[in-house]
Amino acid sequence: MKPKSSVPVKQLERDAPTWRKTTPRAEASRFLFPQTFPVPLTALIGRERELGALKRRFKKTRLLTLTGAGGSGKTRLALELAASLAAQFSDGLFWVELAPLADAALVPYTLAAALGVREKGGQSLDAALANFLKPRQLLLVLDNCEHLIDGCAHWSAQILQACPRVKILATSRERLGILGESVFPVPPLGVVAEGAQRESRAFLREVAHSSSAQLFVERASALELDFQLGRENATAIVEVCRRLDGLPLALELAAARIRGMSVHEIAQRLEDRFALLTMASRTAPARHQTLYAAMDWSYALLSVDERALFRNVAVFAGGWTMDAAEKLMADQPRVKRRTLDLLARLVDCSLVVKQEKNNATRYAMLETIRAYAWARAREADEADALRDKQLDYFCAWVETNTPRLIGREAARWTTEIESELDNLRAALEWSLHDENATARIEKGLRLAGALGVFWIRRGYFSEANRWLTRLLAVGARCAPAARVQPLEAAAAIAIECGEMARGVELAQACWDAAKELDDARMMGWALCHLGMAAHHRGERAQAVKWLQEAVDLLRAVKDAWGSVLASLWLADTRMRLGELDAAKPLWEGALAQARAIGETWGQGWALGGLGDVARLQGDFVQARAYFTEALALHYELGNTSALPYTLEALANLAAMTREPKRAAELWGAGEALRQINNEPLPPSYRNDYAPHVASARKALGEQKFHAAWVRGGALSLAQVVALALGKGEPAASAPASFENAPLEMLTVRELEILQLLAAGLSNQQIARQLSMTVGTVKWHAHQIYSKLDAPNRTRAVARARELNFL
Repeated sequence: MKPKSSVPVKQLERDAPTWRKTTPRAEASRFLFPQTFPVPLTALIGRERELGALKRRFKKTRLLTLTGAGGSGKTRLALELAASLAAQFSDGLFWVELAPLADAALVPYTLAAALGVREKGGQSLDAALANFLKPRQLLLVLDNCEHLIDGCAHWSAQILQACPRVKILATSRERLGILGESVFPVPPLGVVAEGAQRESRAFLREVAHSSSAQLFVERASALELDFQLGRENATAIVEVCRRLDGLPLALELAAARIRGMSVHEIAQRLEDRFALLTMASRTAPARHQTLYAAMDWSYALLSVDERALFRNVAVFAGGWTMDAAEKLMADQPRVKRRTLDLLARLVDCSLVVKQEKNNATRYAMLETIRAYAWARAREADEADALRDKQLDYFCAWVETNTPRLIGREAARWTTEIESELDNLRAALEWSLHDENATARIEKGLRLAGALGVFWIRRGYFSEANRWLTRLLAVGARCAPAARVQPLEAAAAIAIECGEMARGVELAQACWDAAKELDDARMMGWALCHLGMAAHHRGERAQAVKWLQEAVDLLRAVKDAWGSVLASLWLADTRMRLGELDAAKPLWEGALAQARAIGETWGQGWALGGLGDVARLQGDFVQARAYFTEALALHYELGNTSALPYTLEALANLAAMTREPKRAAELWGAGEALRQINNEPLPPSYRNDYAPHVASARKALGEQKFHAAWVRGGALSLAQVVALALGKGEPAASAPASFENAPLEMLTVRELEILQLLAAGLSNQQIARQLSMTVGTVKWHAHQIYSKLDAPNRTRAVARARELNFL
């Protein structure tokens, strides 16, 4: 099937690199001895940056090894690099193909054959090779060294030591490991970032710039002459490239399928990528005939223990830590003791990637390699046991670390847990795999219940709701001990989402389970949620009763955070009943408790409450001091859920102090945040909010009020905070174009996020990297697009690149 309409590549030439290039080749006359130097039959695509870096690197070393996963294009890149360097070697280039060899003892004979060296009577082959190479200036390319690593390392060291004018370029799935070696990991080809807007010409340009898409289109069009990039197939091409991790071999094999199916059908069938990706050229090496064969080549080189670890860690969906790998191998003591060394070997073999951040190390696999490892685990009948071990590990890990989300380590551990989100989701999904597996379901309930605080702090309300609803449904017959905490978490999240009736039902079920267990702590939490729901429904007298009981219970069992939270809600309820004298000491007590345990989130809420009391008592100076301190704390934490409340409190204060323009700007900023967070203003707060809005609108007039509101909503988060803290004024209007007000309009944080957007990170990945909420990232992205006069990520990145800001 062909796209009905398309954009010819020629029309994109101004925006994209040239798709076909003449491959530089060394002239045959430069080779002084009979040999076969491979001549590329296709153009090299998307490796301009790597070629430049390799040329610079080769000036400073005599041994350069290209490493990378199977199918990453090491050989093709080495061929291009060698050809481009031919003029530097007066005695030529020599290609030594090592893949067919099975014995490292055959390496010197293969070298001799490639060089045209023959043994002579009375002279060893070692001496003959040394005598031939020593006076010559040449480049020796050793292709596919990984299965003969010891032999290649030995002979490379011998040659470099004895022959000062010889350089060696090697390709291998692991380094040779000898003195003076420079290693260059060959990365996959670039793919279009997630989140790119697909309904624009800018998206087509970004696809045209993508090296993986270029390779796919080039190879596909060689088989189907009228195949080209177009609006109808661009999204499917991007999906193929992403699913195949930008691996050149995988893309070549996928493109070969274009003879029998459309690119959309190829994308749909990649769930079983190893069955689909076959049918390479008949002349290609056997290990490149299928993607599975390419992976097999690497797997065959591993030891028994390395294979076991390789299969086992494939269970991790989002990378893993050393601790997780060791716990996973607990039932294999020999492998567990050697986990660090075995992981290092898998890294050296380009099967695992090591990532370092904040002085911590994580490991990960390309998804294609992980799919292969998981297929091997299934063949070994290990998959179900591995999923059970993953569930056990993360259930225990989250239960151990969730208490650290409260207090001084909260920011660090929130980020730690977020880094494991993909694994946590996989563990939760597995717990739901069999409705009759009660023990597994109970572990899923424990895990979901323990994640409640994290989900609320990071704003994963809808996702949390989905997991908890499913688990509580299949776990209806589970023991109360397994259900009580997930019931509490589900009640809290339902109330946060404004689902008061459901929240009350869940809180009541939590109370019943806790009562049956005689668990005073969970009874206190259930009462707290019942009180919160009553507060939001305007049932203030009932709310006071339940919240006071919750405070008493939680203090009695020494649950510091629970008593702080219940006190905060009790103080807010009494304040909205007009009992300011009763509310103030409750706010002050909650603030003191929160400070004692280092709980910044609670401090921000208590300060906001004290600001409201001061405002209502007419002490506007003190009120502003409280609000600004609260705002600074919420901003520092990245707590976008709390920021709108504080902005609206400051807006109310501004309206009361005859600053209607400032009030409207702050309300507009708060409303914009609420839209991003999908968190509307609770109806119970409108009685305080609405009269001030009406007052400011009357003072300014409808047109000026609306303009100020819109202006506030267009500010970046940093600009909003500066305005709220009295450190700046908003811009009169957003810039009409990037040229008119380019870099100065972007804050430091926005520039940082722009770079990550350009690197292809998703909003969730950026949030994890910068330790902020996804809502905050969305806010910043919205501001960046507005300031760059760009409708989406794709255009914003393109505009920044046009002006050399990226």
